[in-house]
Amino acid sequence: MMSTQQIYMCPQFTNEQTAELERPAGVPLRVVIADDDHDTVLTLSSVLREAGHETRGVHRGDKVIEAIIEFSADAALIDVMMPGMTGLDVARGMRQRYGTAAPVLIAVTAWSTSSDRILARAAGFDEHVGKPYDPSDLVLLVEQRVRERRARAEKVAANFTFGGATDTLHSRLLRKLADILGSTEAVRRALMVPTSDMSRWIAGAERMPASVFVKATDLLIKSTPAPTGVPPLHQGTWRPDASDEDPTG
Repeated sequence: MMSTQQIYMCPQFTNEQTAELERPAGVPLRVVIADDDHDTVLTLSSVLREAGHETRGVHRGDKVIEAIIEFSADAALIDVMMPGMTGLDVARGMRQRYGTAAPVLIAVTAWSTSSDRILARAAGFDEHVGKPYDPSDLVLLVEQRVRERRARAEKVAANFTFGGATDTLHSRLLRKLADILGSTEAVRRALMVPTSDMSRWIAGAERMPASVFVKATDLLIKSTPAPTGVPPLHQGTWRPDASDEDPTG
């Protein structure tokens, strides 16, 4: 537990490293903050929003995975000890469900021994930050890890060319949606999927899961305007009346 009155110290970055880190351009990051201490959530949320990002706070461990999925989070800051489910179990659940495509997961905890860091990594966390820490440095760490994750996803996508064997039904569907909605990021947000997954699907590196494909197809139908002058299918359709029926059956 910690309050907003505490002084945070975090040796994550030197002055030189901090100067080299740039704010991610374009769309703000979406970050879930999970901690049973409300002051901690409010403090981190305030710092992240000042940096231009969007946040969602959660105070129970058994609500974190749901929040990450619904919020389509790019990263999650997760306390280890929370009611309902521990942060370690949350990380395991995300890795089992999404593997390396899970959002950036950072353990933010008072449990900061060497053994605690090893356990956090083994559970699936990308980083372990011990309390107390500097909130501003934590924001920089989030930005850096998400930027690195996106760079890796883009590198994977760059290894595939559109057209030929990699021009799949799935990739064409996603590119069509991107044309309609204005960007691949808009499509990713609408489908609520990780950035790395989106990059592989749109590059034709792999197929979307069936549930996501159905959702993408439904989104395309809803997003495509009907041609002008063409009535809906249920209007003007010929239907037999009594005089048209064959009395012999």
